Amino acid sequence: MEPFQGPQELEQYKRKLGMENAYCNSSDKIWLFWVDDWKGEVVRDNGQHLTVKFSSNSFEVLITTVYTRCATIKRLELWEELEAVAEENNHPWIVGCTGSRFTWWNGRIERECIFKRLDRILGNQEFFNRLPTSAVQHLVRQGSDHAPLHLVCNSEEELVVKPFKFLNFWTKYLDFKKVIEENWKIDFVGNPFIAFQTKIKKVKGALAIWSKATFGNIF
Repeated sequence: MEPFQGPQELEQYKRKLGMENAYCNSSDKIWLFWVDDWKGEVVRDNGQHLTVKFSSNSFEVLITTVYTRCATIKRLELWEELEAVAEENNHPWIVGCTGSRFTWWNGRIERECIFKRLDRILGNQEFFNRLPTSAVQHLVRQGSDHAPLHLVCNSEEELVVKPFKFLNFWTKYLDFKKVIEENWKIDFVGNPFIAFQTKIKKVKGALAIWSKATFGNIF
């Protein structure tokens, strides 16, 4: 979220969104809100990104929110920071959305009106394995040209481990072989049985995501 208002308005927006907790990063460009069901701990905070570790009971997830600068050198610095976060943590790391198709409006009308989906939430494989039914909702813009992104995690439903199901008709699609080839090619040094198990796990997760994106929720 890129607020037009200053950080002094944080509490007001927290009440409007129905949240119990709020945090503004060091550049005042990223606002993060969450409910009391989750405990938030700031891991990294700089001008371009805010990384917070959230925990609920015994489950932990890492969320990084990004507001990138336009200058190329600043974007390179951001990627270095994100690589450092990835190396330091092995937690699920925070796709889909509901609500308005676009998250940004230039504030103009008629021919000068521009709508874009500039704001997105991405997740790593571990995140989707643990929270497969997570969803992102684009909320209504309030005082900003960017819409707030609302991440919903239904822990009671999401933490149930669903068995992997292989569907024979997958093999009739060209993308099926491509998904397997791309996810089977991983560098692994050590026990070959562990390497095989790791590859199988990665392929199963990739096929599940591909199937849902291609055919919808058919299970």
